[in-house]
Amino acid sequence: MSHSDSTLSGGTGRLHSPEIEALLAIAETLGSSHNLSETFQQIMEILASRLGMERGTLTLLDPRTKELIIRVAHGLTEEEIKRGKYKIGEGITGKVVETGGPLIVPSIGKEPLFLDRTGARKNIDRDKIAFLCVPLKLENEVIGVLSADKVRSSTDTLESDMRLLTIIASIVAQAVRVHGAIAEIIALKERTDRILAGMPNGVLVLDPTGQALSVNPAAERIFGFKRDEAVGKHYINLFADQKSILNVIDRVYDDPNAAASFEAHIFGSSGHPMPVAVSWSILGEDPVEAIVVNIQDLTEVKRLERQMRRSQRLAALGLMAAGVAHEVRNPLAGIRGASQLLARETSRNRKLADFLSVIVREVDRLDRTVEQLLDLARPVKADMAPTSVTDVVKRALTLLKPEVDRSRVRVVKKMPAETRQIMADAAQLTQVFLNLFLNALQAMSDGGMLRVTVREDAGFNNSGPAFVIVEVNDTGCGMSPQVLEQLFMPFFTTRENGTGLGLAISHRIVEEHGGAIDVVSEEGTGTTFIVSFPAL
Repeated sequence: MSHSDSTLSGGTGRLHSPEIEALLAIAETLGSSHNLSETFQQIMEILASRLGMERGTLTLLDPRTKELIIRVAHGLTEEEIKRGKYKIGEGITGKVVETGGPLIVPSIGKEPLFLDRTGARKNIDRDKIAFLCVPLKLENEVIGVLSADKVRSSTDTLESDMRLLTIIASIVAQAVRVHGAIAEIIALKERTDRILAGMPNGVLVLDPTGQALSVNPAAERIFGFKRDEAVGKHYINLFADQKSILNVIDRVYDDPNAAASFEAHIFGSSGHPMPVAVSWSILGEDPVEAIVVNIQDLTEVKRLERQMRRSQRLAALGLMAAGVAHEVRNPLAGIRGASQLLARETSRNRKLADFLSVIVREVDRLDRTVEQLLDLARPVKADMAPTSVTDVVKRALTLLKPEVDRSRVRVVKKMPAETRQIMADAAQLTQVFLNLFLNALQAMSDGGMLRVTVREDAGFNNSGPAFVIVEVNDTGCGMSPQVLEQLFMPFFTTRENGTGLGLAISHRIVEEHGGAIDVVSEEGTGTTFIVSFPAL
């Protein structure tokens, strides 16, 4: 680079009126735009219209790769922009970053350091094109380069243009910092929003006065309101119908140091009581910036707890039943044998013979009950094989067809043509579904609808273990919470002639298949049994 062709800008002087007007216009632009590309384009348009600088680039230094990359371009061709990467020290732009000082190239046609990678502007005399390049600095560290070129005229004063561009470069450097901070804030907000959106728990962010600042999708699902409806509302108005939640949040504002966890029941979007755990954390100290309330839906947790307690009780009762059954069976056999012998000796006494017949019949009934107790207690050898749950359900419905025909119940089936198979004993599963279907029919003595649905669940995010699920829904009398709590216990029954062992045995069979059985019921509405099995 020759000193006659390219010089460092220097000297002092006053800005002319067009330059002052350009700076005022640029200042106004910076105050009205929050997009860096848009801001720079507007700055270049001002420079082009007022000072004839038709082409320009904002080139930023990548701190990781140490490359200079054109971030925003004005007036360049697509080919020039695509090739707009420089190394430190390469070309005029790279030289400015290396030296940290501005450079003026009065004529790009005479400057060997000027890189023309595309051969652009072939129809213009390159000797008349001046190139001005100014470093962008923040705290004496070069972060990029602002450059512009123009076709020179006889009245041009490049030093004056350079002074203006240097001032603009300091303004643009601050704009880069501001826009970078804004971009970081936006990115942080987006990440926070994505995290909140992906959380299974409901999150409600309140300001120090109690107004809702943010609500995530899980909270929308739990409470049944939309984010736009909640944000800006005071929590007292938001939870006017949710006294349990309202009382918990009141405690938070009354005493932020109180134990930060409570359990409560709410009536959410489903309309049914939902057990939830409410916890919170306080952001900031003196002053408090926000209070983050976390709402965890405990429905599944409570269901699993019930299943665990039920399984533990059944296991204990099964062991006891096995001992009792063995002790009872021998006396029953003796009573039956003695009754039959006595019946032979007194065959002429018709009345006594009838009594003895009743004894034998009742002993047989007791023996069948004891056999069921043993079935509950002892592991039954299962003939496990890949099995279609849909086929088992259809077989059970076919066996039950005479009972269905005698009732006033309509059966509605929703089953896919194919589902994944499970490893199961088809005969034992048939026993389970026969029991569930019979219970449903008996619950609809005045008629109703039996819905049987078979479906697959691919697990969380389609990446967890897959299950085949059967739902048996009736429109019968339903059950109270007290009945539901005891439903699978041996000898618990709501029917006069029932033994109370059918559901207990069904529960054991399902668990031995690695599955789970649960029930949802409401008095006067109906009952739904949900049986799930791990798919192959």
